[in-house]
Amino acid sequence: VSEGSGAMLPPPGEVPPRWAYLSGEPNRGRFAVHSSRARRPAEVEEVPTLLKEPEGAVVVDAQVLQLTLMAAHPQALRHAVAEMEDVTQMFGEVAMQACLTDRSAHREMYRLVGRAHSIAYWDVDTKMAPLEHWRMYYPQELHPSEKAWLPAVLEPVRQAHMMQPVPLQLYMPEAPLAADAQVAYLVGKQPAQAGAWLELFVYRARRMVHVYRLESHGRRYYRSLIYTSDARYCLRFMQPPVAHRQVPWAEWGRHEAGHPYDVPQPTPSAVITREASVAENLSCGEETWLPQRLLSGLLPESLLERYTFWQDEADYLRGYPKDATKPDVIFVNMGVGGHVAMHGSRFGEVRRGDSLLLPARAVVLRLSKQRLQREHRAVHDALGVLEQFTKEHALLSQPFEPSFALCNGTAALLRRLGGHSFGAGSEPAVASGLEALRALL
Repeated sequence: VSEGSGAMLPPPGEVPPRWAYLSGEPNRGRFAVHSSRARRPAEVEEVPTLLKEPEGAVVVDAQVLQLTLMAAHPQALRHAVAEMEDVTQMFGEVAMQACLTDRSAHREMYRLVGRAHSIAYWDVDTKMAPLEHWRMYYPQELHPSEKAWLPAVLEPVRQAHMMQPVPLQLYMPEAPLAADAQVAYLVGKQPAQAGAWLELFVYRARRMVHVYRLESHGRRYYRSLIYTSDARYCLRFMQPPVAHRQVPWAEWGRHEAGHPYDVPQPTPSAVITREASVAENLSCGEETWLPQRLLSGLLPESLLERYTFWQDEADYLRGYPKDATKPDVIFVNMGVGGHVAMHGSRFGEVRRGDSLLLPARAVVLRLSKQRLQREHRAVHDALGVLEQFTKEHALLSQPFEPSFALCNGTAALLRRLGGHSFGAGSEPAVASGLEALRALL
């Protein structure tokens, strides 16, 4: 049965893993997954032998017709996990078999049988994001560079939406804003709360306020836009109220939408990851799915509707098109933390480069899917060369399993050897690079 859904035939493009015998008389009739493949083998391969049962591998015992994963038997995925919104959105409302591979105080780790996906079920996070700034916001006590514009933009919103039932406590970074600062960053919390509850971005030129809630997803915090004082200039589609009004709009709130206190109660989270062996995964490593709500207001709504975003092991985002016929993939390098909001003369102190973004910036690139697929195939061909080398010289006692770092290093090496970037017509250069790699070994 393939994919744990009752299908008797494998799905298109499924690549079976490499199986091996388990050595020793007590293991007669027992087989374990040896390693993964990038693609189906062109010819029949010799079945290898493992000296001992690998940790975390799938084992089949033909004598008793039993399958185990990390000594756990497959069973129906726990109902509370299977019914979560993120799980049904990713896999649909289907029955799935899973093995409980790890359990801790706050997390249960499930490996889905036949899907190369895992689900980490986290209980409700009772903690809040740490409060990193302690300078209270008082309009009369601001520095001159801040008093020149910040209260005029923020105070109308604060007085209208953040005073009931108790005034929201706002905190600012200890260093004063630069005289030419265009964005102010504040953190909000209720008096009874011990950590950050909301994040506020106040824009000087547009004279508007954005409010983000902080959501814990797998014990990592993500910001989502919940309020804007001007819906014309935000990345999330937000509809200003259209109900009948007794009084005209305030000038500052003519296009406001949402509410700063529109924060749902925390709930358990399901973190869904997929292995590098999944055909759609072009990162050469494990990827974590990011639901659309976690990126709401950070990326344009049109991209979130048309692409499914996965986060790789280096925290870069890749948006894979929901329409398989689309020829591109979105690549996102996003700054994290409150410091990304700081604008002004301190720009000159920030190192320019891919590893450290300019404040309040994200790099969004549209890449050719065919180019990424060529790079993916070339990397796995190079890994095949490395695996063959390690096998011929008996360098490893365990199966050869490439890591995310090794794959990225291999791609960089192939670019340098062939003098290309895996663009159209680069196949001869890739082939010469593989030959140069064999010569180096």
